[in-house]
Amino acid sequence: MATAPIVDPAPEFESSALASNNVLKRRARRQGRGDDKRRRFEAQDQIRMKYGLARPSEATVYLVESLFPARDNPRLPKAGEARAQVAARELNRIRSTSAIKHAAIPNPNYKEGADVPQYAAIRIVNCVDKPGQERLLGRVEAMEEACCVGVKFKTTGAHGNVFKQVWLGAWRKYSEYPQLSAARRDPKGGVDKVLKALLSDIDEALSRRPRALLAEIDPRTAARMRVSHRPIAKAVMDNAGKQKDPKKHQGWLNAESDRARTSSFRMGGIGSMLAVSTSTGAGTGFHYDEGDDSHFYSAILVLGTPGTLKLPELGLEIEVNPGDAVFFLANQQLHRLTVNGADPQARQVVLTLWTDKNSMDFAQAARPPDFFKPVAGARGKEPENSEPSALGVSNAGEALFPRVDELDVALKDCYVVSPDKDNE
Repeated sequence: MATAPIVDPAPEFESSALASNNVLKRRARRQGRGDDKRRRFEAQDQIRMKYGLARPSEATVYLVESLFPARDNPRLPKAGEARAQVAARELNRIRSTSAIKHAAIPNPNYKEGADVPQYAAIRIVNCVDKPGQERLLGRVEAMEEACCVGVKFKTTGAHGNVFKQVWLGAWRKYSEYPQLSAARRDPKGGVDKVLKALLSDIDEALSRRPRALLAEIDPRTAARMRVSHRPIAKAVMDNAGKQKDPKKHQGWLNAESDRARTSSFRMGGIGSMLAVSTSTGAGTGFHYDEGDDSHFYSAILVLGTPGTLKLPELGLEIEVNPGDAVFFLANQQLHRLTVNGADPQARQVVLTLWTDKNSMDFAQAARPPDFFKPVAGARGKEPENSEPSALGVSNAGEALFPRVDELDVALKDCYVVSPDKDNE
Protein backbone atom coordinates (compact mmCIF):
# COMPACT_ATOMS: atom_id res chain seq x y z
CA MET A 1 0.00 0.00 0.00
CA ALA A 2 1.33 3.38 -1.05
CA THR A 3 2.13 5.84 1.66
CA ALA A 4 0.86 9.37 1.23
CA PRO A 5 3.66 11.97 1.36
CA ILE A 6 3.87 14.10 4.45
CA VAL A 7 3.16 17.80 3.65
CA ASP A 8 5.36 20.27 5.52
CA PRO A 9 3.11 23.10 6.76
CA ALA A 10 6.07 25.45 7.39
CA PRO A 11 6.11 27.25 4.00
CA GLU A 12 2.40 28.03 4.24
CA PHE A 13 2.84 29.31 7.78
CA GLU A 14 5.84 31.44 6.79
CA SER A 15 3.92 32.93 3.84
CA SER A 16 1.00 33.87 6.10
CA ALA A 17 3.33 35.46 8.68
CA LEU A 18 5.14 37.44 5.96
CA ALA A 19 1.84 38.79 4.60
CA SER A 20 0.79 39.77 8.11
CA ASN A 21 4.10 41.59 8.66
CA ASN A 22 3.70 43.50 5.39
CA VAL A 23 0.22 44.61 6.42
CA LEU A 24 1.55 45.81 9.76
CA LYS A 25 4.41 47.71 8.07
CA ARG A 26 2.03 49.42 5.64
CA ARG A 27 -0.27 50.34 8.50
CA ALA A 28 2.67 51.75 10.47
CA ARG A 29 3.81 53.80 7.47
CA ARG A 30 0.31 55.22 6.99
CA GLN A 31 0.09 56.07 10.66
CA GLY A 32 3.53 57.69 10.56
CA ARG A 33 2.56 59.83 7.57
CA GLY A 34 -0.64 60.81 9.32
CA ASP A 35 1.24 61.76 12.47
CA ASP A 36 3.72 63.84 10.46
CA LYS A 37 0.87 65.61 8.70
CA ARG A 38 -0.88 66.38 11.99
CA ARG A 39 2.37 67.71 13.47
CA ARG A 40 2.88 69.98 10.45
CA PHE A 41 -0.68 71.30 10.70
CA GLU A 42 -0.26 71.91 14.43
CA ALA A 43 3.03 73.75 13.83
CA GLN A 44 1.37 75.92 11.16
CA ASP A 45 -1.54 76.69 13.51
CA GLN A 46 0.91 77.67 16.24
CA ILE A 47 2.62 80.14 13.88
CA ARG A 48 -0.75 81.62 12.91
CA MET A 49 -1.75 82.02 16.55
CA LYS A 50 1.63 83.52 17.46
CA TYR A 51 1.44 86.20 14.75
CA GLY A 52 -2.34 86.64 14.66
CA LEU A 53 -2.63 85.44 11.06
CA ALA A 54 -5.90 84.40 9.48
CA ARG A 55 -6.14 81.07 7.66
CA PRO A 56 -6.81 81.80 3.98
CA SER A 57 -9.99 80.15 2.74
CA GLU A 58 -8.75 79.57 -0.82
CA ALA A 59 -4.97 79.42 -0.61
CA THR A 60 -2.89 76.86 1.25
CA VAL A 61 0.15 78.79 2.45
CA TYR A 62 3.16 77.13 4.09
CA LEU A 63 4.42 79.37 6.91
CA VAL A 64 8.09 79.65 7.84
CA GLU A 65 9.24 81.82 10.72
CA SER A 66 12.22 84.14 10.50
CA LEU A 67 15.31 82.70 12.16
CA PHE A 68 16.12 86.13 13.59
CA PRO A 69 14.08 88.52 15.79
CA ALA A 70 12.65 91.94 15.05
CA ARG A 71 15.13 94.73 14.32
CA ASP A 72 15.40 98.31 15.56
CA ASN A 73 16.47 99.84 12.24
CA PRO A 74 15.02 99.41 8.75
CA ARG A 75 18.38 98.97 6.99
CA LEU A 76 21.94 98.00 7.78
CA PRO A 77 24.48 100.78 7.13
CA LYS A 78 26.51 100.60 3.94
CA ALA A 79 29.73 101.32 5.80
CA GLY A 80 31.24 98.83 8.22
CA GLU A 81 31.17 95.05 8.43
CA ALA A 82 27.61 94.51 9.67
CA ARG A 83 26.05 94.21 6.21
CA ALA A 84 28.82 91.94 4.90
CA GLN A 85 28.46 89.65 7.91
CA VAL A 86 24.70 89.35 7.42
CA ALA A 87 25.11 88.74 3.67
CA ALA A 88 27.54 85.88 4.41
CA ARG A 89 25.04 83.94 6.54
CA GLU A 90 24.12 80.37 5.62
CA LEU A 91 20.43 80.38 4.75
CA ASN A 92 17.65 77.82 5.16
CA ARG A 93 15.92 77.21 1.83
CA ILE A 94 12.17 77.30 1.28
CA ARG A 95 11.84 74.86 -1.59
CA SER A 96 9.13 74.63 -4.21
CA THR A 97 7.63 71.12 -4.16
CA SER A 98 4.26 69.45 -4.56
CA ALA A 99 3.83 69.77 -0.77
CA ILE A 100 5.23 73.32 -0.43
CA LYS A 101 3.78 75.67 -3.04
CA HIS A 102 2.65 79.05 -1.73
CA ALA A 103 4.93 80.05 1.14
CA ALA A 104 5.04 83.00 3.50
CA ILE A 105 7.31 84.43 6.19
CA PRO A 106 5.53 86.42 8.94
CA ASN A 107 6.93 89.92 9.36
CA PRO A 108 8.81 89.95 12.70
CA ASN A 109 8.45 93.76 12.74
CA TYR A 110 4.70 93.79 12.19
CA LYS A 111 2.70 95.84 14.68
CA GLU A 112 -0.98 95.14 15.27
CA GLY A 113 -3.10 97.84 13.65
CA ALA A 114 -0.24 99.52 11.80
CA ASP A 115 -0.41 100.08 8.05
CA VAL A 116 2.51 97.76 7.33
CA PRO A 117 2.38 94.30 5.70
CA GLN A 118 1.87 91.28 7.94
CA TYR A 119 4.50 89.25 6.10
CA ALA A 120 8.15 89.81 5.30
CA ALA A 121 7.76 87.76 2.10
CA ILE A 122 5.09 85.75 0.29
CA ARG A 123 5.72 83.40 -2.63
CA ILE A 124 2.73 82.71 -4.88
CA VAL A 125 3.41 79.99 -7.43
CA ASN A 126 2.14 79.90 -11.02
CA CYS A 127 1.00 83.51 -11.04
CA VAL A 128 1.34 83.46 -14.82
CA ASP A 129 0.71 80.32 -16.89
CA LYS A 130 3.00 79.10 -19.70
CA PRO A 131 1.22 80.98 -22.54
CA GLY A 132 1.21 84.13 -20.41
CA GLN A 133 4.94 83.77 -19.69
CA GLU A 134 5.72 83.38 -23.38
CA ARG A 135 3.61 86.43 -24.18
CA LEU A 136 5.41 88.57 -21.58
CA LEU A 137 8.81 87.35 -22.76
CA GLY A 138 7.79 88.31 -26.28
CA ARG A 139 6.89 91.80 -25.10
CA VAL A 140 10.30 92.21 -23.46
CA GLU A 141 12.05 90.98 -26.61
CA ALA A 142 10.07 93.53 -28.63
CA MET A 143 11.36 96.24 -26.31
CA GLU A 144 14.92 95.13 -27.06
CA GLU A 145 14.54 95.06 -30.85
CA ALA A 146 16.26 97.65 -33.00
CA CYS A 147 12.96 99.27 -34.00
CA CYS A 148 12.46 100.29 -30.37
CA VAL A 149 15.66 102.27 -30.00
CA GLY A 150 13.83 104.64 -27.66
CA VAL A 151 13.69 101.99 -24.92
CA LYS A 152 17.14 102.07 -23.39
CA PHE A 153 18.07 99.20 -21.08
CA LYS A 154 20.69 100.56 -18.69
CA THR A 155 23.32 98.87 -16.56
CA THR A 156 23.92 99.75 -12.93
CA GLY A 157 27.13 99.87 -10.96
CA ALA A 158 25.56 97.76 -8.20
CA HIS A 159 24.78 94.77 -10.44
CA GLY A 160 27.30 94.82 -13.29
CA ASN A 161 27.10 94.87 -17.09
CA VAL A 162 25.20 91.58 -17.44
CA PHE A 163 22.23 93.02 -15.54
CA LYS A 164 20.16 95.56 -17.50
CA GLN A 165 17.01 97.46 -16.58
CA VAL A 166 14.45 99.88 -17.95
CA TRP A 167 12.05 101.77 -15.64
CA LEU A 168 8.40 102.45 -16.45
CA GLY A 169 5.70 104.14 -14.40
CA ALA A 170 5.39 107.06 -12.00
CA TRP A 171 7.96 108.16 -9.44
CA ARG A 172 9.51 111.25 -7.85
CA LYS A 173 13.14 110.28 -8.16
CA TYR A 174 14.60 113.21 -10.07
CA SER A 175 11.97 115.92 -9.65
CA GLU A 176 10.02 117.88 -7.07
CA TYR A 177 6.71 116.45 -8.29
CA PRO A 178 5.68 112.89 -9.22
CA GLN A 179 6.19 112.22 -12.91
CA LEU A 180 6.14 109.45 -15.48
CA SER A 181 9.54 107.91 -16.13
CA ALA A 182 11.43 109.08 -19.21
CA ALA A 183 11.24 105.65 -20.87
CA ARG A 184 7.44 105.65 -20.53
CA ARG A 185 7.19 109.12 -22.12
CA ASP A 186 9.08 108.23 -25.27
CA PRO A 187 7.18 110.02 -28.07
CA LYS A 188 7.90 107.42 -30.77
CA GLY A 189 4.75 105.61 -31.78
CA GLY A 190 6.41 102.21 -32.05
CA VAL A 191 7.88 102.46 -28.58
CA ASP A 192 4.60 103.58 -27.02
CA LYS A 193 2.73 100.71 -28.68
CA VAL A 194 5.16 98.11 -27.31
CA LEU A 195 5.11 99.57 -23.80
CA LYS A 196 1.32 99.84 -23.71
CA ALA A 197 1.05 96.18 -24.75
CA LEU A 198 3.47 95.11 -22.01
CA LEU A 199 1.69 97.14 -19.31
CA SER A 200 -1.68 95.82 -20.46
CA ASP A 201 -0.52 92.20 -20.25
CA ILE A 202 1.02 92.76 -16.80
CA ASP A 203 -2.14 94.45 -15.56
CA GLU A 204 -4.30 91.58 -16.82
CA ALA A 205 -2.03 88.86 -15.42
CA LEU A 206 -1.55 90.33 -11.95
CA SER A 207 -5.03 91.72 -11.35
CA ARG A 208 -6.55 88.25 -11.31
CA ARG A 209 -5.09 85.27 -9.46
CA PRO A 210 -2.09 86.96 -7.77
CA ARG A 211 -4.13 89.84 -6.40
CA ALA A 212 -6.96 87.51 -5.32
CA LEU A 213 -4.55 85.25 -3.43
CA LEU A 214 -2.78 88.22 -1.86
CA ALA A 215 -6.18 89.45 -0.65
CA GLU A 216 -6.71 86.05 0.97
CA ILE A 217 -3.32 86.07 2.67
CA ASP A 218 -2.95 89.72 3.77
CA PRO A 219 -6.28 91.50 3.14
CA ARG A 220 -5.36 94.81 4.78
CA THR A 221 -2.26 95.37 2.67
CA ALA A 222 -3.93 94.05 -0.51
CA ALA A 223 -6.78 96.53 -0.03
CA ARG A 224 -4.34 99.45 0.27
CA MET A 225 -2.32 98.29 -2.73
CA ARG A 226 -5.39 97.92 -4.93
CA VAL A 227 -6.04 101.67 -4.97
CA SER A 228 -2.53 103.05 -4.37
CA HIS A 229 -2.08 104.02 -8.02
CA ARG A 230 -4.99 106.46 -7.91
CA PRO A 231 -3.49 109.25 -5.77
CA ILE A 232 -0.17 108.95 -7.62
CA ALA A 233 -1.92 109.14 -11.00
CA LYS A 234 -3.84 112.21 -9.86
CA ALA A 235 -0.64 113.84 -8.57
CA VAL A 236 1.12 113.21 -11.90
CA MET A 237 -1.78 114.62 -13.90
CA ASP A 238 -2.31 117.68 -11.69
CA ASN A 239 1.37 118.60 -11.76
CA ALA A 240 2.26 117.82 -15.39
CA GLY A 241 2.84 121.53 -16.02
CA LYS A 242 5.26 121.84 -13.10
CA GLN A 243 7.79 119.23 -14.19
CA LYS A 244 11.36 119.95 -15.21
CA ASP A 245 10.28 119.93 -18.87
CA PRO A 246 6.55 120.72 -18.61
CA LYS A 247 5.84 121.00 -22.34
CA LYS A 248 7.06 117.47 -22.99
CA HIS A 249 5.10 116.04 -20.07
CA GLN A 250 1.88 117.85 -20.90
CA GLY A 251 2.26 117.23 -24.63
CA TRP A 252 2.81 113.50 -24.17
CA LEU A 253 -0.20 113.15 -21.88
CA ASN A 254 -2.43 115.18 -24.20
CA ALA A 255 -1.39 113.31 -27.35
CA GLU A 256 -3.74 110.40 -26.57
CA SER A 257 -6.77 110.54 -24.31
CA ASP A 258 -6.20 107.10 -22.74
CA ARG A 259 -2.84 108.19 -21.30
CA ALA A 260 -4.76 110.03 -18.58
CA ARG A 261 -6.61 106.90 -17.45
CA THR A 262 -5.73 105.28 -14.17
CA SER A 263 -5.21 102.00 -16.02
CA SER A 264 -2.02 103.53 -17.40
CA PHE A 265 -0.67 103.56 -13.83
CA ARG A 266 -2.44 100.57 -12.29
CA MET A 267 -0.25 97.51 -13.09
CA GLY A 268 -2.64 95.00 -11.58
CA GLY A 269 -3.09 96.94 -8.36
CA ILE A 270 0.40 95.81 -7.31
CA GLY A 271 2.43 98.97 -7.86
CA SER A 272 2.81 102.21 -9.79
CA MET A 273 6.39 101.57 -10.93
CA LEU A 274 7.84 98.75 -13.03
CA ALA A 275 11.44 97.73 -13.67
CA VAL A 276 12.02 95.30 -16.54
CA SER A 277 15.32 93.51 -15.90
CA THR A 278 17.36 91.01 -17.89
CA SER A 279 20.26 89.09 -16.38
CA THR A 280 22.67 86.64 -17.98
CA GLY A 281 25.09 86.45 -15.07
CA ALA A 282 24.83 85.51 -11.42
CA GLY A 283 21.96 87.92 -10.72
CA THR A 284 21.93 90.99 -8.50
CA GLY A 285 24.15 91.85 -5.57
CA PHE A 286 22.78 92.32 -2.06
CA HIS A 287 20.89 95.60 -1.75
CA TYR A 288 17.86 97.45 -0.38
CA ASP A 289 15.27 99.13 -2.60
CA GLU A 290 15.20 102.30 -0.54
CA GLY A 291 12.74 104.13 -2.82
CA ASP A 292 10.01 101.51 -2.28
CA ASP A 293 7.11 102.39 0.00
CA SER A 294 7.13 99.96 2.92
CA HIS A 295 3.39 100.40 3.52
CA PHE A 296 3.02 98.02 0.56
CA TYR A 297 4.68 94.90 -0.81
CA SER A 298 7.18 95.14 -3.62
CA ALA A 299 6.90 92.23 -6.04
CA ILE A 300 9.11 90.30 -8.45
CA LEU A 301 7.77 88.10 -11.25
CA VAL A 302 10.43 85.74 -12.64
CA LEU A 303 10.45 84.60 -16.29
CA GLY A 304 12.86 82.43 -18.24
CA THR A 305 15.46 80.95 -15.88
CA PRO A 306 14.50 80.19 -12.25
CA GLY A 307 16.21 81.92 -9.36
CA THR A 308 16.61 82.07 -5.60
CA LEU A 309 15.63 85.13 -3.58
CA LYS A 310 18.04 85.40 -0.65
CA LEU A 311 16.86 87.19 2.51
CA PRO A 312 19.78 86.95 4.97
CA GLU A 313 18.24 89.18 7.64
CA LEU A 314 15.54 86.51 7.97
CA GLY A 315 18.02 83.64 7.61
CA LEU A 316 16.00 82.26 4.67
CA GLU A 317 16.06 81.95 0.90
CA ILE A 318 13.14 81.21 -1.44
CA GLU A 319 13.16 79.17 -4.63
CA VAL A 320 11.40 81.07 -7.43
CA ASN A 321 10.42 79.29 -10.64
CA PRO A 322 9.30 80.90 -13.92
CA GLY A 323 5.79 82.26 -13.49
CA ASP A 324 6.14 82.59 -9.70
CA ALA A 325 5.86 85.93 -7.91
CA VAL A 326 7.31 86.96 -4.56
CA PHE A 327 5.78 89.85 -2.60
CA PHE A 328 8.25 91.13 -0.02
CA LEU A 329 9.53 94.16 1.88
CA ALA A 330 12.32 95.18 -0.46
CA ASN A 331 12.70 98.48 1.38
CA GLN A 332 13.53 96.76 4.68
CA GLN A 333 15.03 93.38 3.75
CA LEU A 334 18.56 93.03 2.42
CA HIS A 335 18.12 90.80 -0.63
CA ARG A 336 19.49 89.49 -3.88
CA LEU A 337 18.03 87.35 -6.66
CA THR A 338 20.31 84.74 -8.19
CA VAL A 339 20.10 83.14 -11.63
CA ASN A 340 19.99 79.36 -11.22
CA GLY A 341 21.41 76.80 -13.62
CA ALA A 342 24.81 75.70 -14.81
CA ASP A 343 24.29 77.11 -18.32
CA PRO A 344 26.48 80.26 -18.62
CA GLN A 345 24.04 81.56 -21.24
CA ALA A 346 21.04 81.27 -18.92
CA ARG A 347 18.85 84.36 -19.23
CA GLN A 348 16.47 85.55 -16.54
CA VAL A 349 13.83 88.22 -17.06
CA VAL A 350 12.38 89.81 -13.94
CA LEU A 351 9.44 92.18 -13.72
CA THR A 352 9.74 94.19 -10.49
CA LEU A 353 6.74 96.20 -9.30
CA TRP A 354 6.63 98.67 -6.44
CA THR A 355 5.02 101.88 -5.20
CA ASP A 356 7.32 104.88 -5.06
CA LYS A 357 7.55 106.21 -1.51
CA ASN A 358 8.29 109.84 -2.44
CA SER A 359 5.34 109.96 -4.83
CA MET A 360 2.96 108.53 -2.24
CA ASP A 361 4.27 110.93 0.43
CA PHE A 362 3.51 113.79 -1.96
CA ALA A 363 0.07 112.47 -2.89
CA GLN A 364 -1.05 111.57 0.66
CA ALA A 365 0.91 113.68 3.10
CA ALA A 366 -1.45 112.88 6.00
CA ARG A 367 -1.20 109.08 5.83
CA PRO A 368 -0.02 107.17 8.93
CA PRO A 369 3.78 107.04 9.25
CA ASP A 370 5.70 103.79 8.92
CA PHE A 371 8.48 104.75 11.33
CA PHE A 372 10.43 101.59 11.98
CA LYS A 373 11.66 101.77 15.57
CA PRO A 374 8.24 101.87 17.29
CA VAL A 375 7.20 98.90 15.15
CA ALA A 376 10.06 96.59 16.13
CA GLY A 377 9.05 94.07 18.78
CA ALA A 378 5.81 95.88 19.61
CA ARG A 379 3.06 93.51 18.50
CA GLY A 380 -0.36 94.32 19.86
CA LYS A 381 0.49 97.93 20.86
CA GLU A 382 -0.82 101.13 19.36
CA PRO A 383 1.37 102.91 16.77
CA GLU A 384 3.00 106.02 18.16
CA ASN A 385 1.79 109.41 16.92
CA SER A 386 -1.40 107.92 15.43
CA GLU A 387 -5.03 108.59 16.20
CA PRO A 388 -7.13 105.53 17.16
CA SER A 389 -9.73 106.46 14.55
CA ALA A 390 -7.26 106.94 11.69
CA LEU A 391 -7.78 104.85 8.56
CA GLY A 392 -6.08 101.50 8.96
CA VAL A 393 -5.40 101.99 12.69
CA SER A 394 -7.65 100.02 15.03
CA ASN A 395 -8.71 100.84 18.56
CA ALA A 396 -6.51 99.34 21.25
CA GLY A 397 -6.88 95.59 21.39
CA GLU A 398 -8.76 95.35 18.10
CA ALA A 399 -7.62 94.16 14.67
CA LEU A 400 -10.15 95.57 12.24
CA PHE A 401 -9.77 95.36 8.46
CA PRO A 402 -10.63 98.57 6.58
CA ARG A 403 -13.82 98.11 4.59
CA VAL A 404 -13.87 98.86 0.88
CA ASP A 405 -16.35 101.71 1.43
CA GLU A 406 -13.96 103.30 3.95
CA LEU A 407 -11.15 103.18 1.40
CA ASP A 408 -13.38 104.63 -1.32
CA VAL A 409 -14.42 107.52 0.95
CA ALA A 410 -10.82 108.20 1.94
CA LEU A 411 -9.69 108.19 -1.70
CA LYS A 412 -12.77 109.81 -3.27
CA ASP A 413 -10.70 112.73 -4.55
CA CYS A 414 -8.00 110.49 -6.03
CA TYR A 415 -9.85 109.36 -9.15
CA VAL A 416 -8.52 110.51 -12.50
CA VAL A 417 -11.67 109.32 -14.28
CA SER A 418 -15.10 108.31 -13.02
CA PRO A 419 -15.27 104.91 -11.28
CA ASP A 420 -17.43 103.31 -13.98
CA LYS A 421 -14.59 103.82 -16.45
CA ASP A 422 -11.85 102.63 -14.11
CA ASN A 423 -11.81 98.89 -14.66
CA GLU A 424 -10.76 97.69 -11.26
